[in-house]
Amino acid sequence: MGLPLADPVVLADVQHTAWTLVREGKAKLEEHTVPIGDLVATQAVVDRERVAQDEAGYRENGQGDERPLVLDGNLVDGGKGLLFLLSGHHHSVAVANTGATELRVQVMTR
Repeated sequence: MGLPLADPVVLADVQHTAWTLVREGKAKLEEHTVPIGDLVATQAVVDRERVAQDEAGYRENGQGDERPLVLDGNLVDGGKGLLFLLSGHHHSVAVANTGATELRVQVMTR
């Protein structure tokens, strides 16, 4: 299973917004459990072996301490209600592959 990939124009806005929040010291991180169906990838390729390792680990131990980082899509044009993965693509795909419907993430907002 894969995750939908962000449109290139939206992706540029996601990257710009995330870096602007970081540079200006305005980024806030909140931990939430979110529907996997709301996640949008910003990385086109994931390594199958890493995904398989993460999937096996998730099946055996649950999510553990891994918290993918996502940008609140409400901060970008065309992203309302979505969450854009900034890091944690391999883990997110692995969890989705298990059939899980939710994932604990860190949401970057302002």
